[in-house]
Amino acid sequence: MYEFDGTNDIVFKLMFSDKIVVASLLSSLLQIPVEPEEISLKSNEVNLSTENKSTRFDVRCELFSNKLDIDLEMQKNNPNYDIKRRMIYYLGQLISQNSLKGKDFMENDVCCIFFLNFSLFENNTCVYRFKMVEEESKEILPGATILIIELPKKEFCDKIEIRQWIDIIEGKTIESTNKGMIKGMEKLRDINSDELMKEQLRQQRNRENEDRVNLEATLQIGLERGIEEGRKEGKKEIILKLFKKGYSVEEISFMTDLSEKQINELLNNQ
Repeated sequence: MYEFDGTNDIVFKLMFSDKIVVASLLSSLLQIPVEPEEISLKSNEVNLSTENKSTRFDVRCELFSNKLDIDLEMQKNNPNYDIKRRMIYYLGQLISQNSLKGKDFMENDVCCIFFLNFSLFENNTCVYRFKMVEEESKEILPGATILIIELPKKEFCDKIEIRQWIDIIEGKTIESTNKGMIKGMEKLRDINSDELMKEQLRQQRNRENEDRVNLEATLQIGLERGIEEGRKEGKKEIILKLFKKGYSVEEISFMTDLSEKQINELLNNQ
């Protein structure tokens, strides 16, 4: 076990910044043979107009042989915001990337793959595949898929390779002859052998913990005052400070009990 494993989004990105590792993972998840030469790793950021926020993907790639655009995402904590809607938003961003002038509506099919380090659904299932399906006839609209892997439920997964990948992401060392898995474990080992990298990851973790502790303490003080208006003003001040420090509306929503809409309203009223 390592101090930092693949459930950390930065470590996750570094682990899967290699075509051999990504090809092996996709072969296991999509149940099709994928070779490293068929993959193109792309920029992980989409810049939208000033009216919309940008989307930063964890790992984005294109699978040439299947004309498929893929986004790999790691979500460590169960957030306050509606993660199901966030998944649809990310899928929409992939779709918009494939809508080019002078061509068909979608040049490639799209697939968002989310690894969750918590249970989102109640039933005992590890892997979920979502498509747009007509309720009665069960006809499927092609082109878009959301794949969800819940790490805590790996015991319910009947695919051995997927269970092995979950073990690797969680920082376990397994016996394998799979080149992608071996390289993924090597990258995780190298990350945890790099003192500079670990120090940066520790600083990130400390900043996140400090922000949450300070925020919770400040909110608790406001609650103890027992004055509704005081609570609102105190929370408003915190939101403004976080925003000025560079936190996105989504991140502020994650750290508070306010929706992104409420936060935007507070910011727009300044």
